Amino acid sequence: MYRVTVLTNGVEYPLHEPRDDSGELQLIDPVLELEAGKTSIFTFQISPFHPHVEQILALKSEIYAYSDEELIFCGRHMGKELDFHNIGKVTCEGEMAYLLDSMQRPYNFTGSGAEFFRQVLEVHNSQVEERKRFEVGNITVADNAPEIQRINTECVDTLETLKTQLVNINGGYLMIRRANGKKYMDYVHDYGGINSQVIRFGENLLDLTRHIKPINIRTAMIPYGAAIENDSTDEEEKRLDITSVNGGKDYIFNQAAVDTYGWVFGTQIWDDITDPEALLAKANAYLQECIALPETLELTALDLGLIDVDIQKLKIGCWTQVESAPHKI
Repeated sequence: MYRVTVLTNGVEYPLHEPRDDSGELQLIDPVLELEAGKTSIFTFQISPFHPHVEQILALKSEIYAYSDEELIFCGRHMGKELDFHNIGKVTCEGEMAYLLDSMQRPYNFTGSGAEFFRQVLEVHNSQVEERKRFEVGNITVADNAPEIQRINTECVDTLETLKTQLVNINGGYLMIRRANGKKYMDYVHDYGGINSQVIRFGENLLDLTRHIKPINIRTAMIPYGAAIENDSTDEEEKRLDITSVNGGKDYIFNQAAVDTYGWVFGTQIWDDITDPEALLAKANAYLQECIALPETLELTALDLGLIDVDIQKLKIGCWTQVESAPHKI
């Protein structure tokens, strides 16, 4: 059972109550879009005769959606359209978008990724009101190097900073978590947890598409590390390479992959790595990812937990078993 409320000026008002016999506390066509590590979007339509329609204030109100007693969405109202019959279409964005409301001023940081994450959140929290602040949570994503360096010469919003300076480089996900009355921002390798409900052909699997794209395969790699300081302004920038620890060669390759796909060169830069041995190890690990034939599953499934109380509902970000004999999965 899903419920929706709105919090305005410290008071929480019901917007959608499935057990409301009067029919007044009902939203029209509510749709919630969740994506791991991304800002959630919640849209719905609301009648002009809804008793609490005037409590939905742009940017000021917070919208909450619950599955039974579990909070599955919290965010703010971003805009409303009114049609010919004054039916309002409301769009809300998840609370991760609060990171857009603060700016990171120019910085030159050296340290660990965890320290950088804490610094960025501290700067964010110092600029926004209490409801938009996040405690530093779990940090499980490993850095590319023992010590990272991050430099920025412009003002950039906090969400963009975390994505470009951490997530896009080290991978992982930003995740909001509540515990002991506090709201945490985690930076994790994955959400953790396993969905006990299996998505299975003939039961709850409705549609499936397999994407296989060998265009991204690389069988050989030329890795580069941090830029090497040079006093001369006339020479081109040089970067650390692996020639000193790789028999004079600046590249590595996987023979089995070359035999299968041929020679396909690629390159990758790790700005934080200053040791050639560490660069070689990082490049070898990265090449193992590049030689795998990329395959993605895109599927549509019915959540049986919505119709059977004895089946656990599917949760976003959790590992999920998929079985389909006709697709050899």
